[in-house]
Amino acid sequence: MKQNLRLHLRTALKATVVSLALAAAPGLSQAGYTSTDGMLTIIKMGDVHGHLEPHGVIFENNGLGNTVTPNSGGVAKVYTLVKQIRDQTPGRNLLLNCGDTFHGGAEVMFTRGLAIANIMNYFQIDAFTPGNWDFGYGQVTFRRLLTGTDSNGNPFPAGVVAGVPFPAGKVANYPVVAANLYNAAPAAPALVGQRVLPPYIIKQVNGMKVAVIGLTTDITAQQADVFNTTFLQTMGWVELPGIIDTVRNVEGADVVVVQSELGFAKNLQLSKEIRGIDVMLSTHTHERTPKAIIVPGTGTIMVESGTDSNVGRLDLQIFRGHVVGYSWKMFNVDDTVPEDPTVKAMVDAVRKPFLCGPDFVPHTFTPAGFAPGNGLKLKTQPDDCLDTVVATTGTTIARNNVLEVFSNNFFADAMLSAVPNDADIGVTNGYRFDTPIAPGPITVADLYHFFPISPILGVGDFTGGQIKSRIENNLDAVFDPNPYRQRGGWSLAYSGMTLTVDLTGVEPASIPRGRTSNLMIRNRSTGLMEPLNKGKVYSMVSCFANGDPLDMLCNTVGAHNLRFVKADGTLMTATSAIPAGTEVMFPVPAIINFLKANGGVVPNTSMGRITAVNNFVPQSLFDGDPLIQASQGAGPAWMGRNDPVPTSWWGARKNDEQMRALQAKLRMPTGKRDNPATTGAGVDDFEMSYDE
Repeated sequence: MKQNLRLHLRTALKATVVSLALAAAPGLSQAGYTSTDGMLTIIKMGDVHGHLEPHGVIFENNGLGNTVTPNSGGVAKVYTLVKQIRDQTPGRNLLLNCGDTFHGGAEVMFTRGLAIANIMNYFQIDAFTPGNWDFGYGQVTFRRLLTGTDSNGNPFPAGVVAGVPFPAGKVANYPVVAANLYNAAPAAPALVGQRVLPPYIIKQVNGMKVAVIGLTTDITAQQADVFNTTFLQTMGWVELPGIIDTVRNVEGADVVVVQSELGFAKNLQLSKEIRGIDVMLSTHTHERTPKAIIVPGTGTIMVESGTDSNVGRLDLQIFRGHVVGYSWKMFNVDDTVPEDPTVKAMVDAVRKPFLCGPDFVPHTFTPAGFAPGNGLKLKTQPDDCLDTVVATTGTTIARNNVLEVFSNNFFADAMLSAVPNDADIGVTNGYRFDTPIAPGPITVADLYHFFPISPILGVGDFTGGQIKSRIENNLDAVFDPNPYRQRGGWSLAYSGMTLTVDLTGVEPASIPRGRTSNLMIRNRSTGLMEPLNKGKVYSMVSCFANGDPLDMLCNTVGAHNLRFVKADGTLMTATSAIPAGTEVMFPVPAIINFLKANGGVVPNTSMGRITAVNNFVPQSLFDGDPLIQASQGAGPAWMGRNDPVPTSWWGARKNDEQMRALQAKLRMPTGKRDNPATTGAGVDDFEMSYDE
């Protein structure tokens, strides 16, 4: 049987690339090269988010639109695809994992990441770079999982962290790299300013040196203080050219791979501005790139592959230290992929204490500021078992839109319902992580996939002006035309409030008008909607991140009269330390109470709380494939970032004419690849064939 694989080869070297015969392996549609000289296969994982079990996934690229495909994702299915690709490419592959891994479900939260840690060890990962949520359990847990030494530089003995027993040393058995993560006070003075992790690793693969550089998140400074204690992150923009120079000129790397948790927009911009990156493996934003992106100006190959919903395979042809051909395939981890039996057995073992039955064990997650043994609890069965059905839904519940989604509106309604007489509005962050729920039953585990975190429900007083400023700041974070200023998740969701948003880009989003207008807010005394008054004081219920200052609620600064919602629905004065025995309200229990009050059914939830002017929401298209969040933001082009001449990595070789000639031949901009006269070699789409 004859099949075709579209490869992309630099024209000047077509004659040197020979015999790329391909043979298909059972279980995968992607072919593997049988002629392996100069071949490297990168197996890409990213943003696993603690998803142990298969779950629902929306695959936009399978022709089913927003239909939820059940029994998809989960680490046992991911491993099946990883193993198959490895079996196809013996001796010439790397498994790289980047992004949120130890966060995303009840099992990993209540074990502070340990539930998935040993499973990841089984994967034999070649290099890992952490995501922003991997910092969420605090610096001690982060360091125990990924460095093995404390903030004074001492090796960890075996010990207990917030009720969870940890082994001695480093839990992860694989290399962890991050060039932009530094120690900060109150770490030991001798360590302050030093990197927490190695910036890169050199791997010998198929006779080649492959440099893998890590860039972790740069947004934890806007998250709760617990994410940041003893840590400082940069964007990596300053460090990256020097590191590329080192791995190229000192280490002698043939291939430079950057795996980055900065998110799609920032990673794309870095790849435009910094020369010498062969491959950019992007994570954090959960985007999918069915086709690889060839970055204009540098020729960097950039890909992103969702979460545990997808596994990516990038085949590279290397010639004299340059990538001259590639093939990218993004596999859906769907209901047709079997679970690896060994990994499934490991998953079943770690989940058993969370399920109803004789092996159920109560669990407590103790956040910052809580007395030992106090906090968010799974106490009794069947109510707290992860497999207990708590409600049914007639509507798909998913986070799959940057501006407004049913799920976040529903969650905001649940928060407001917890204190209907004490708050005018409910607000929830626009998190990206989820496991979509198809019409049908909802389990406790499903809800913890949407809120695998432990903030307290809080009520604070804000002026209308403060609320508007918070909304404007959030929209700037999501839609800033300068990708380096984009940060965080998607748009906030509101209960008891409606507004209009201008994303047309006709005018700059600047003071005094901003992006928002027609803000209407609920008057809890009358139940009626009225125009927001900047000088009036309103009460807002939202999530208080444990450890934050007591004048902050849902990243909104300036709260007055901050109170915490107790488990019985009454309010208590906010305090930095929760007294022993005090039970407070967390998001998942609040949602379950809301569902019970509605007869165990997801209530009708209104949409249209956020209206876009002219129904316009910007979209990014790459070769016809859309992103969920527009990488170019929204606003006039002049507010964005100009693309400068790419920074060179040549360093000591900058006067090497032979190197300059090779650069002109092989690494000229590919954005104008249809005009070889202006781009040197240019790039063609080259059809290869093989016989099976």
